[in-house]
Amino acid sequence: MSTVKPRQALHWGNPPNGTYNAPIHLGLQRDAFGSPDLLIDTRDNRNGAEYTQALLAGEFDMGHIGTPPLFAALAETDAYVIVGQGVVRHPCFWVVALCLLVHSHRRHPPVAGLHLLDARRRG
Repeated sequence: MSTVKPRQALHWGNPPNGTYNAPIHLGLQRDAFGSPDLLIDTRDNRNGAEYTQALLAGEFDMGHIGTPPLFAALAETDAYVIVGQGVVRHPCFWVVALCLLVHSHRRHPPVAGLHLLDARRRG
């Protein structure tokens, strides 16, 4: 009997503007991110207020987010940290991760989420 290892899932949030979300969708289409054992579940939020509420509810492991909804969320929680500049080089967008992912990466690399950020840079 064979056992199939379940895929890890990374829940990734996107801002409402589809143009800024193109890199993540293109990368997923081209299978450019991380390990085959990683399922990346993306969700485009309708607006900044929805994105803020999703962060406060802990719905995303990582995401690409604009400054206003991020700062609104960070005013109420310290669960997320900025781990990079946005997916597109625009000054008001950031890549964020749950603090748990960042701390786990230091002890047990590579955590799926942070591996996603640097997998192609190293290659």
